[in-house]
Amino acid sequence: IYNYYGHNNQIYNNVISNNTATGTSGYIYAIYPYYSENVQVFNNTITNNTGYYLYLIYPYYGNGGHTISSNLIENNTGTSIYSIYCYSSASPKLTNNYIHNNSASSTFYGVYTYTAANADIRNNRVENNTCQSLAYGINAFTAANATIANNKVKDLYGGSSMYGIYLLSSANSKILSNSVSNIRQIAGTTTSYCDGIYVGN
Repeated sequence: IYNYYGHNNQIYNNVISNNTATGTSGYIYAIYPYYSENVQVFNNTITNNTGYYLYLIYPYYGNGGHTISSNLIENNTGTSIYSIYCYSSASPKLTNNYIHNNSASSTFYGVYTYTAANADIRNNRVENNTCQSLAYGINAFTAANATIANNKVKDLYGGSSMYGIYLLSSANSKILSNSVSNIRQIAGTTTSYCDGIYVGN
């Protein structure tokens, strides 16, 4: 679903499943608000998709104000999986999403905000996801004034580095009342870092 320069649109009650994109140029964009504003994405199911790069809910640029809530993302497979990735879009609300049982070989992100000031990340569940290399449950990068609260990250398996909640270059942010448990190295891999909650400058 490609929402091109959308304004105040609602994307809801859709099922996006069983799509395949092969080869190193195999990109899947399940829900893709592009340079959009105040888009609401809720009650969607994204499941059983396979590709090289998977961008499953991907608000890209725009004036922000997006609400991404109560979506189910499960059983997807790829080299790199970006389950919810809010890129350079201010004041997003990312709430009550359930991300589980996804498998990546290179990089996995559950909820990821990049240059998204004032992000509100609450009540999400990121459970039973696996990556052979780098795995993040929740990542807020250059997201000043973010609030990360009441999220649950559980059973996150990685090969090189694993982070339950990762906050970097995000001044004046709050991390509170989250649960992070069972962050583990995959057998036979070499782990560099394994952090429940990481906060860096």
